[in-house]
Amino acid sequence: MQVAGTQQLTATEEYSDGSTADVTNQVTWSSSNEAIASVDAGGLATGQVAGDVEVTATLSGMSGSATLTVTSPKLLSISITPQSASIRVNGTQQFIATGVYSDNSTVDVTGLATWASSDANIATIVGGSATGKGVGSTNIVASLGAVSSNPASLSVTAVAVPWSLIGGIIGGLLVLGLLLFFLLRRRRGAAPVETP
Repeated sequence: MQVAGTQQLTATEEYSDGSTADVTNQVTWSSSNEAIASVDAGGLATGQVAGDVEVTATLSGMSGSATLTVTSPKLLSISITPQSASIRVNGTQQFIATGVYSDNSTVDVTGLATWASSDANIATIVGGSATGKGVGSTNIVASLGAVSSNPASLSVTAVAVPWSLIGGIIGGLLVLGLLLFFLLRRRRGAAPVETP
């Protein structure tokens, strides 16, 4: 069974005449290591951590044992959010990787996963944080062990020049042009200087 999972155990007593009887609720149950798996009075075992234990049922001086293996939940798949994103060159985007396990639990594995970009010239990624390097598109994948996510799409666009900056540049050029115009006009209209 898996960690945090349960397993019902059954104790059966056999008699000399070949008959049997269910004595699950009459025996005394014990585990060789309660830290790995515990067993209650009714034979219900609960996994605590991964490992092997020997479970014993005792009644009237007789006992029977069985090995119980507790396993960690198996990683089934990884999903990435967001599935698509767009940033500018030198901009960043944080991706989150979520692992889905065999016990139906979900775990944030962003910091555990190995991240990769299909084109490092477009974007690089470390710990789920992608940084735009060049204009284009790349696929982002997160892997943990033998399990890899479906790729997420990341587009990187050119750095935009703010309209306020463009307006400032145009305004500055207009002022400079007008200044030069008036200076040239004044110079042409100035009276010649006579020397004695």
